[in-house]
Amino acid sequence: EEEEEEEEELGWSDDDDDDEEGEESEEEAELEQDSGADLSEEQIDFTSPDKEELEELRKQVAQAEEERDQLHQTVEMQAKEIAHLKSDKQDDSSNNSMSNELEHLRMQLFEKDSEIAAFKASLEDVHEEENAVEKDHVAKATALQGEVEKMKMTLAARDDDIIELKKAASRSGATTDGVNKRLNANEKSLEIANSTISQLRLELEQAKNSAANSGIEVAGMQKRWEESAASATAANRELSFAQEEIRSLQSELNASKKKCKDAHSRSELLNQELTKVRAQMEEQESKFSKKLQKEAAKVLSQQSGTQSSPGVDDEGSNPSSSLSNGVEVPVSPKQIPVPSPNEDEEDDDDWGDSWGDGDD
Repeated sequence: EEEEEEEEELGWSDDDDDDEEGEESEEEAELEQDSGADLSEEQIDFTSPDKEELEELRKQVAQAEEERDQLHQTVEMQAKEIAHLKSDKQDDSSNNSMSNELEHLRMQLFEKDSEIAAFKASLEDVHEEENAVEKDHVAKATALQGEVEKMKMTLAARDDDIIELKKAASRSGATTDGVNKRLNANEKSLEIANSTISQLRLELEQAKNSAANSGIEVAGMQKRWEESAASATAANRELSFAQEEIRSLQSELNASKKKCKDAHSRSELLNQELTKVRAQMEEQESKFSKKLQKEAAKVLSQQSGTQSSPGVDDEGSNPSSSLSNGVEVPVSPKQIPVPSPNEDEEDDDDWGDSWGDGDD
């Protein structure tokens, strides 16, 4: 009740406090919406950096860690100032400055959180050859993320303290020169962080352009590889056709060789048959000659028999002596023995038998 009386004497009331808290909550909501819109407009697509860019990212992570430490120190200083404000009961102007500072810190932490998430995403996209280095940086980024979450929790706890301080500051007043100086320092550090983020964005754009150029080179190599593969496929197809043609020619050659071999075998068989036929012809010719000689001998013997019956001629010589002396003796047709039909058939049979023996 005494506090309410003091507030009424100073011209403050609970309604004014509620109005101030409502305005502050609306301002905080607008700031969060603006920060979310800025972040949505400033999204950056990250590509896999090369080794030099990875080294640059390492340096940037180290710089981010340093800035994180500075922010941590700033939060600690703000905690001390909050404790000091609790004891000194600062006025509404200090509350507004603290609220603005808190919003700045929130924005800065949110930007750092986004930056760390971007670093983490870019590091996670590095090629498998750099997995060992990437794991180290991802671990660092994860650790930074955890620390940022802790700082968020700390700031959330500080929000409650700020609300309590606002209520206390609504009943008291004090100067905030030291807080303003520190806020100016924080604003400078925030500007430095913003410039660093801009530089990082520029470097990331350069990395993205270099990655795009690398993609063009890879596309050219892919095209050349496809052309080589197509030419190799055509060469293989031609080689297959040539091999098929060679196999066809080889089969034809083998067939020709077989035909030649068969013809040679047939020629040898024909030569053998011809040799047999010649031998048979010679044998038949020999038999015919012998038979002819026998017939001639028969004729001569018959002639000699017919001439010896009349006796000796006028000159006292017989036909046999004249024949032996090489004198031709005329022989009448009646004296030449004519072979009987049976003899001819027998001769023909002998001739056929001789040919049959030759064939066997």
